[in-house]
Amino acid sequence: MSFISGLFNLLLCVLLLSLESVNQVLSVKFPVIVTTVLACTIIYRVFRRGPFDHVPSIGSTNFILSYIDAVRYIIRGPQVLQEGYDKFRNKEGVFRIPTITSWLVVVCSEKLIEEMRSLKGENELSADIAAKEFMSGDYTLGRPIFDNPYHMPILRNRLTKSLDSWFEPIRNEIMLVFEEQVPLTSDRDPDYIRLISDFTLDVALGAFILALFPAFLRPLARVYLTNIPRAMKSVTGYLSESIKTRQKSIDEYGRDYPEKENDMLSFFMDDAEGSEREEGRLTLRLLMVNFASIHTSSMTLTGILQDLADRPEYVGPLREEIESVISEHGWSKASLSYMYKLDSFIMESQRVKASRAITAMRWSVKDYTFSNGVRIPKNAMIAVAMHPHHYDSELFENPNKFNGWRFCKSDDAGRNLHLTSNNSPFLPGRFFAANTIKTAVAHFLMTYDVEPDLTNPSRDTWIGPDLLPNNKAALLFKERKG
Repeated sequence: MSFISGLFNLLLCVLLLSLESVNQVLSVKFPVIVTTVLACTIIYRVFRRGPFDHVPSIGSTNFILSYIDAVRYIIRGPQVLQEGYDKFRNKEGVFRIPTITSWLVVVCSEKLIEEMRSLKGENELSADIAAKEFMSGDYTLGRPIFDNPYHMPILRNRLTKSLDSWFEPIRNEIMLVFEEQVPLTSDRDPDYIRLISDFTLDVALGAFILALFPAFLRPLARVYLTNIPRAMKSVTGYLSESIKTRQKSIDEYGRDYPEKENDMLSFFMDDAEGSEREEGRLTLRLLMVNFASIHTSSMTLTGILQDLADRPEYVGPLREEIESVISEHGWSKASLSYMYKLDSFIMESQRVKASRAITAMRWSVKDYTFSNGVRIPKNAMIAVAMHPHHYDSELFENPNKFNGWRFCKSDDAGRNLHLTSNNSPFLPGRFFAANTIKTAVAHFLMTYDVEPDLTNPSRDTWIGPDLLPNNKAALLFKERKG
């Protein structure tokens, strides 16, 4: 046993002996546990020789002062990233930022970003492991999701091929959501929508809490400090009857049974094997997809609606384009591809107000050396600096000015955005999300007028690399006449 491991065990024993019973360990208040974990982490970092020493740093590398910089990153994430981008983009092209529990390696030069994108497979820099580590995946979404990601080809292939047949149901759902009417069809289930929406919040909060704990304490933290187990149980119970009914049809008629449902659950049941066919596993897989789509799409749509309210001069030209396209092509997935101005406005909104300041997260499976000689140690979290890239005057003309028609001008600007965008090709399901958002914005523009509530302006908040819209801000909607 190493000295550091022994020290961790000794500190844990002291904590246990200071409490009257195991029950107290499990019911100890959250601040006490966090304080103990941070103390262990600090001592660990004092005695541990850093494998990141050769990677340039923003802020102090001193074990105590680095925590001050970690707090600075939480409070002023985009500014810290911009500082590193300005300092290292044309030098090493990479830098590190201290977080509460580890170092984050940030890539900022286009050459190294392209190098990351060109890597094939997961043998060197892994997106799957990065997602698992970032989300504390074993304790939030579950280990089977990451150990057997059979949902990935489903999202890349079958979901994309179903976009045409799903367009009308999606548009109907969008109309119902905006109008807040009683469901017109039995396909819409408000209770299920509430459950998966709550689950999304539970997972996001749970991942934040679990990230504060070392791996050996996360199982306890998951049970006693998050709502994830209860949320999973609720959704599993809700879907149980539907899964049993579908499985019975499969047993009787085969996978192509009469009147088979064309939805994600059916896709998963088609491809699941062995234990993955269990109700709990199928539910978890479905929840994972819902979590990813709800979180990203809701943040993106919120930003777009705010931009429309703040910039009414764009509303008229956008409506003219949508009306012209619909009169010629009708409402369909194909018609969306002719809405060039709408495309540009959405892209500019994402450039100016992306929901994250970093993207393309990777986990170093082994020591990795970039082509310029910078070596990244094994088991490091790596990300691309997206926010500074989007505001780089060498890549975008007048980057601090919102220009809704910016991406109507040339393909070059689009390439600059997508170099680090959340819509990068490695993301499965991106076409489904993009079509859903575009349909929602088009419907909104044709149905409502909007303006900001000037008594409560929208001031967004950054927590580390994450943008949180002001939940107290309001937009004023009015249904259009005619």
